[in-house]
Formats: sequence, structure tokens, C-alpha cells
Amino acid sequence: MANKSILIIGPYPPPPGGVSIHVQRLEKLLIKEGFYVDIANVNKHYHSNYNKNIFNIDRLRKLIFIDYSNYDIVHIHYMSPESTFLIFLLTLFKKNKLIISFHNERIFGEILKYKILFKIISNKIHKVIIAREDIRNKLLQMNIFHPDKVVTILPFIKPAKDKKTDSDYESFEDQQIFFQEHNPIIFTYANRLDYFNGKEMYGLDFIIDFIDYISKDHPNIGLYLKTPYPNNKFKRYIEKLMKNNNLEGSVYWSCESDNIINIISKCDIYIRPTETDGDSVLLREALYLGVKCIASDVINRPEGCLIYSNRNIQDLEQVFYSCLNNPSVNTYNLQNDSSLKLIEVYNN
Repeated sequence: MANKSILIIGPYPPPPGGVSIHVQRLEKLLIKEGFYVDIANVNKHYHSNYNKNIFNIDRLRKLIFIDYSNYDIVHIHYMSPESTFLIFLLTLFKKNKLIISFHNERIFGEILKYKILFKIISNKIHKVIIAREDIRNKLLQMNIFHPDKVVTILPFIKPAKDKKTDSDYESFEDQQIFFQEHNPIIFTYANRLDYFNGKEMYGLDFIIDFIDYISKDHPNIGLYLKTPYPNNKFKRYIEKLMKNNNLEGSVYWSCESDNIINIISKCDIYIRPTETDGDSVLLREALYLGVKCIASDVINRPEGCLIYSNRNIQDLEQVFYSCLNNPSVNTYNLQNDSSLKLIEVYNN
């Protein structure tokens, strides 16, 4: 069904991240299907070269100035109880459908804390989109949303074919040199400095220790670390990790808005050493590209991804060698692309 107008409220790259890449691809998918789409971008890194349909929401009060009557559907990629309730109030007497996506279970503490508020909001909600079935089950146990409203849809949307060539992205000489001088190259990603159960959530401390540990047998091993532009605390943390392990020459740290697909495809293995997780878009991205993937066992991982016991260097070493020495790799099943299910939610 074409010509529906949709407002998506959530992060938009740059910087690239799991949710922001999902939002960007969702926008392109919907436009291709004939929908009119606006993006209320909640990323603080606003770029003036955005299209006219993308505007910046860097402060909560800016949500008040949106004319929600222009949209048939408002899709929130969950930010906070305050923003969710404000959007609920602003759309309460309007005819638009409200959709909300929860990308991980870390926010369930907030939902329980504001259970009465979310119970009120649930009457207005058309659909709640959850990344994994186990997360859906946990949400339903809270008895807030009717089961018929809660659907499980993986966030992965396959990328459109990029018309740019590799040379369009090779603008950093030091990056080229890094790929030439290091082998094998491990890719990892961290969105921010955060903690879960007292441990660094993205496992940068662990992956740096692992590179130091494995470099005794692989002196040319390299780690390609991708992050958004860090705040000062995050920057000092990463610099201290590299300095303490004397790995400045073995780690390429990129905060640039380069093509993350292009970078992952050049690396040998993607290791995701997280303490907790949603359904990682980047992990499925790497599998889709045919890159070998290893991840911690903190959640169920996609088919084709090898797992190791969380924060166990010896176990990761064993899985790493198994992965490195295995020429075959299980590529991601394209049937798991979420495009058709998302279109169905918007059309119903």
C-alpha cells in the first residue's frame, strides 16, 4: 500500500551503529516501496548534508514542534520513558498509528520502573517490535502490552548494492598501510563506554588483552577498532588500554564516517566480545558478507557465528584458531532479512 506517510524517530548515521544503520536502511526500503518518510534524527552528530526529509532532534523539547498530523504512522526507536510518553501525549488525539521498537533488553529496568506509564501508553500502541523471541517473552511477562501487539522481527535489512568502488573509500593512507602490514586482521566495534554488571559492556578491555595474548604467536596480528567519535572519557579509556598493552602499532582506531560494510569485508574475523547484547545488526552484516564471526555466549547468536565462553581468553583462543584455519564460512541466510515483515507491519 503506497502513499502512507511515516515519521521515524531514532538515530541516523553518522556515526554508524546497529540501530542507526537499521533506521537508514528502513528509510530506503520504505521509500522504495512508495511510502513518504521523514526521519527525526536523535543523534547528536548532525550533518548539514542530510536530505530534506531528515531533521535533527538533539533536545527533548524539539519533539513538541513536530506536526504529527502529517503522518499516518509514527515509529519510535526507543530512547527514554520521557520521550516515549511525550510522543504519546502529542499523538493522543490524532489518528496516526504508533509503533515502538525495543532493540535490546537493557531498557527493561526502565520499563518496569515506569510500568504504569507504559500501561497507559499501550492503548495507543499499534505494534511493538522486538529483536529476539526471548526478549519478547520477557516483555510479555511484564503484562504491559497485549501479546497480539508484540511481534518479533530481526533488525537486519540487507544492504543495497553500493555503486561506489573500493577506491572511493580508500582515502586514508595510514588505513591502507595498516591492511598491508597486518595479518590476520580482527574487526571489533564499540558504540560507547558503558558497563553491564560492573564490566565494560563492549568488551574492549578483553579484546585488547586477547590481541596482546595472541600476538606472541601472531606478531603481525591487527585489530581494526571502529567507534563513533568518543567523548573525552571514552577516548582516554581506549588510549590507556592500548598504551598499557603496548599495542598502539597493532590497533587501527577509526572514528571516521567511512563505509563500515567495506571495512568489515576487508577484515578476516569479526569478534564481538560484548557482556550483553540485542540482536546485533553488524554481526549479521558480517555473516551476510561472508566474514568469519566469533561472539561471546551471553545470548543466542545467529547461525554461522562461532561462540566462546565470555571473558575466557583460552576458550576464545581455541575458537579463534578453529575459525582462522577453517576455509569455509557459513554465510547469512537471506531469508532472515526483515524487509517483508516490516512492510507488513506498516501496511496493516
